[in-house]
Amino acid sequence: MVKGNKGGKRIITKFYPLESKNNFTLLECELITGKTHQIRYSLHKNSTPIIGDRKYSKSKINYKKINLNSQALLAYKLVFGKIKDLNYLENKSFISKQVKEIERLKEEVFNEGFN
Repeated sequence: MVKGNKGGKRIITKFYPLESKNNFTLLECELITGKTHQIRYSLHKNSTPIIGDRKYSKSKINYKKINLNSQALLAYKLVFGKIKDLNYLENKSFISKQVKEIERLKEEVFNEGFN
């Protein structure tokens, strides 16, 4: 749980490490609350920012080397629980078309590094 400031709204995100190498970790994130920038802010407050996040990270990584023009925060799957008045979405899941990009980035970061 992270609070941004006094009186800030509580945000809850569960993080599951899937793989780690060379000081980088591939995470699965489960949003319990749904606030703007929730994953980015939580990881920033934990001193583990997202690669390519120019708002919350002060990293000096060479992003051109790995062909990264944005932050490495990609949803690979969305799963809907119970949502009032949206019963047709209940228990539905959607897989991202960006799975290949996720795999490419993982290979470059974990196997080749940045510098």
